[in-house]
Amino acid sequence: MKIQIIKNNSGFTIIETMVAVFVLTFALTGLLSLNASSLFSARYARNEITANYLLQEAADYFRNDRDTTAFLNNDPTLNDGWVIFLNKYGYNSGVSSGTCFDSIGSNYGCYIEFSDANPTAYFCNTSPAFGTLRCPTFNYDSLASNNTFYTYKVPTGYATTNFKRQILMQVNPARPDELDIQVKVEWLNGNLVRSRSLQTSLLNWQKQ
Repeated sequence: MKIQIIKNNSGFTIIETMVAVFVLTFALTGLLSLNASSLFSARYARNEITANYLLQEAADYFRNDRDTTAFLNNDPTLNDGWVIFLNKYGYNSGVSSGTCFDSIGSNYGCYIEFSDANPTAYFCNTSPAFGTLRCPTFNYDSLASNNTFYTYKVPTGYATTNFKRQILMQVNPARPDELDIQVKVEWLNGNLVRSRSLQTSLLNWQKQ
């Protein structure tokens, strides 16, 4: 008797196919979640770098402006360099909400277009689109030739950003030759409002 053994090669069953699809879906979901998390982290890091740049830009500008004003008005007996420097930002108007000399911690303060030939301080009084600061949002100038990419102007090729910068000043009551400056940057990271601040003090070194 000749016995013939027939081997049947069968395909996947429905259950095996469903398990394979489930495993593949689970793996793809994990990869997509990881990719989305990486993109969010990269955007968050980029925004943090931009915020720090905007903070440092303001601090460097005021330090340079104090020095320039002092050199141009260098009679220490008149103390005119220091007074002229303070009055540029509203000190001669007294401590009021219409100048940069608002109380430290206020939501108003001022904003300045540093790229102007003669930068002027403007009072922040807009309604906050996000967060608490009442200063206007920056525009981004991708064609800026002087590296001033963040501006309040509306240049060709500009794009609206999610960054605001507020400046507050206060002459130290106990030390009239010391100016306290607070710079605060606020931005949207997705739907989250983030902020960073920098505080620095400038001295009237003409009287040191």
